[in-house]
Amino acid sequence: MSRREVSTTWDKQKTLWAVVLLLVVGYVYGRPTLEKMIGRPLPSFGLNPGEQVDEPANRTGEQKKTGDDAREFFTDLGRNRLKSPAGLVYGMGPGGEHRVEHVMLHAQDDPARAVQSVFNGTREEILELVDEAWMLAKKGGRGIDISTEDDRVAYTVSMNRVIGYEGGKTGKSKNFPKLKRLRLIIEDEDELISAYPFR
Repeated sequence: MSRREVSTTWDKQKTLWAVVLLLVVGYVYGRPTLEKMIGRPLPSFGLNPGEQVDEPANRTGEQKKTGDDAREFFTDLGRNRLKSPAGLVYGMGPGGEHRVEHVMLHAQDDPARAVQSVFNGTREEILELVDEAWMLAKKGGRGIDISTEDDRVAYTVSMNRVIGYEGGKTGKSKNFPKLKRLRLIIEDEDELISAYPFR
């Protein structure tokens, strides 16, 4: 092989790697838009754009993942309603946002918000944690606080372990305090309105 042929082969390999790199970067940054277009989560390559490496989950060696597909977790009740193994029903919110996606807003810190509580773990782990809290809430007893407002019931459940942290601007100013309780907002006995880590 001549020097010219080696140089041409090397140039082709560099071009191929550049194209692969561009495709990967495009996918990572375009994934949220693609997920909205097709209505389901897609696999991620580690950190999502905007995810901060210095958040508490990463400081403890855990890596945050939120792109897992957890649809097999639910029973489809039809009409955009999903039922969890513990019996929580996730439907559509008044703004057209599904309650699953509403809970997943707490899967990643939003540094622009004043106050934000953030779950540790993957999408499926978060949904399993919400189910665990719901079973504890129904059982009652110590570590369960209950309050009502209009037709909604708020259960604040002590999980006896760190489940997340306080994020947003307030959390950052306090060095991301760890959170061990989970708040569930329930309507009509089993309709989940919201779920998030709580002080």
